[in-house]
Amino acid sequence: MTKSNSSRIDQVILLEVVGIYEWLDREILQAATNAACRQCGRCCDFEAFGHRLFVTTPEWLYFRHMLGEQTMLPMPSGRCPYNQEGLCTVHAIRFSGCRIFACQLDAQAQSELTESAIARLKAVCVKSGLPYQYVDLASALNGRLTDIGL
Repeated sequence: MTKSNSSRIDQVILLEVVGIYEWLDREILQAATNAACRQCGRCCDFEAFGHRLFVTTPEWLYFRHMLGEQTMLPMPSGRCPYNQEGLCTVHAIRFSGCRIFACQLDAQAQSELTESAIARLKAVCVKSGLPYQYVDLASALNGRLTDIGL
């Protein structure tokens, strides 16, 4: 694949991820009362919730692209390193799992949205020929996606 084809495909993937995130945000608002994220930072402490956040290949591409020149932060503990002083510093570009794992959304609604989001993200991979991976956030931030060149 040529560099220009790769760039075009990457742009298509980025736009697809934006569309999935917009869809998720609408679904979350419809599924819960007072579901707008208050950006309190409680959900960023995955360890405290007994939760592991997973990210997909298209989301990872989007996140890295949107960070731009900003340094990728490692995740040495069960708390997201992008939560600083109780606030998410990447809230606008947060992963689908971050969007879905909301304080106000019940577990059944979270599960259904997760399955739908994963199916949509897998479809992006199939359509674009991108290898699909579903990796926990700590592994991704700590550089364990190198086997597919990400």
